[in-house]
Amino acid sequence: AILVVDDNDDNRYTLTRRLKREGYTNVAVAENGREALETIAQRRFDLVLLDIMMPEMNGYQVLEHLKSDDEQRHIPVIMISALDDMDSVVKCIELGAEDYLPKPFNAVLLKARIGACLEKKRLRDAERSYLSQIEAERKRSDELLRVILPPAAVDELKATNAVKPRRYEGVAVLFSDVVGFTPYCDTHHPEEAVAHLQSLVEVFEDLAVEHELEKIKTVGDAFMATAYVQSQGSIVSDIKNVLVIGSSGGYGLSSRIVAGFGCGAATLGVSFEKAPRENKTATAGWYNNIAYEDAAAGRDLYAVTLDGDAFSDEMKDRVIKTVRADMGKIDLVIYSLASPVRQHPRTGILHRSAIKPLGEAVHMKSLHVDRGEVHEVDLEPADEEETANTVAVMGGEDWEFWIEALKDGDVLADGSRTLAYTYIGSDLTWPIYWQATLGKAKEDLDRAAGTISKSLEVLNGEARVAVLKAVVTQASSAIPVVPLYASLLFRVMKDRGLHEEVVQHIHRMFATQLATGVTQRLDDQGRIRMDDVELTDEIQGEVRRRWPLVDTENLGEFADLEGFRKDFLRIFGFGFPGVDYEEDLDPTLGRDVENPKR
Repeated sequence: AILVVDDNDDNRYTLTRRLKREGYTNVAVAENGREALETIAQRRFDLVLLDIMMPEMNGYQVLEHLKSDDEQRHIPVIMISALDDMDSVVKCIELGAEDYLPKPFNAVLLKARIGACLEKKRLRDAERSYLSQIEAERKRSDELLRVILPPAAVDELKATNAVKPRRYEGVAVLFSDVVGFTPYCDTHHPEEAVAHLQSLVEVFEDLAVEHELEKIKTVGDAFMATAYVQSQGSIVSDIKNVLVIGSSGGYGLSSRIVAGFGCGAATLGVSFEKAPRENKTATAGWYNNIAYEDAAAGRDLYAVTLDGDAFSDEMKDRVIKTVRADMGKIDLVIYSLASPVRQHPRTGILHRSAIKPLGEAVHMKSLHVDRGEVHEVDLEPADEEETANTVAVMGGEDWEFWIEALKDGDVLADGSRTLAYTYIGSDLTWPIYWQATLGKAKEDLDRAAGTISKSLEVLNGEARVAVLKAVVTQASSAIPVVPLYASLLFRVMKDRGLHEEVVQHIHRMFATQLATGVTQRLDDQGRIRMDDVELTDEIQGEVRRRWPLVDTENLGEFADLEGFRKDFLRIFGFGFPGVDYEEDLDPTLGRDVENPKR
């Protein structure tokens, strides 16, 4: 189809008649630029013949609009005008026109130019179609691999074209088979048998996720799974001694689990948890630390946790003394603190963060998690003091202080590395993340990474910021907009089999970004990007499609609110199957909490 755009009736008639005489019967016309854009929005065209001098909206403006639209920029445009000066020709070509013909035009030349443009369009369409098919095949291949193989094996296969065989000790493997399934199939219709089998497999998969197992494969009525981190076995790396600052939950705890059970490393954790009393339970993170230490002891792994203010110089001194006494030197420092306040160790000032937009107030959608209601929120902008306080709490200064103290204390090994975790997200959350007080803190974290790397050059070490995927944490749940975005994201990723639990995500980071011989996936700022799956066009495109549509009524259809709630409750130890929360237990677990070892 060809669209002729000209404000002159005679010109439209003459050009349309000539095109039809040449065999182009599918010809539409528009009297001005606005009508042309409306027509193009409703129909697909292979070529536009566009006049320059028109009222309301001239040809230059129409051309600019077409070339700025991702859906329309591929339509070839030939500019036709009485203007024959070279500046007009150059401007049209610079704006993206395929060709330029002055009026009155030569009929033979017009025929040749139209034929050439349509042939180019045909070839471009074929190329786009082929590329689309290749991308679709690649995605199907990737999805198939992730169904058949564990995530770490898939990442290694894609990176190296091979998966090295490894021997793993102490691996737990589950293999289940439905008794009597073959006789059952003989006496039931195929549709009924398949439906029942599908429901059974879905229950198996839900149980595997609930108990943090890794599904290996489903073959007919057989289901095979393994315990995740241990089933992945040792990650080949030189990581032997790890310090995790912020170790009692979320990505910090997962990093400790993977470092210990995946790499066989000794781990020292730092957290700010309250111990229990005889008549009062501890904070949830305290029990996480105890559970990790007990599990590590069962594997003869060193695991000690120091509780206190991680921002203080006193805690840094305690860590250095412990490392010297027990570990020698540290290979990897994970900085994963998430706190709303920080008392500066050198000025004594108490800084409180304020998660607000910058410059202007923001009006956005959000989600009330308890009530399950989608609503609108108005977020007032931060002032300069609030921004500075947020940077002081969540920026990179304390990370710098830690590495400076560890280096001066001579407890960093040659080649030691340090990672600070962050989240950037998509443009849907940027008004409260990247373009807000949080964004300024994240910029300061990037600055600190550069400063620390220079400091570690004498040790052949480096510092990196690692950008991770969205996850439910106590901190992120309190940020407006984030619960709604995360709920939509989780549903989209789970529907495609791409969702990762926190331990799985960190295991993939260690296996693909920290293991021996790997090539790190870095962005232009030198950050390790682990949000690659979350930010794919496929995932973000679907989240963006759902964003304006989701409301309280259709929340269950578009978002995974129940999954978000479940993850949030588990932060505090609730929602685990097989636990009797009414049972009267000793909150101290029989430990001498009044006289901790360290």
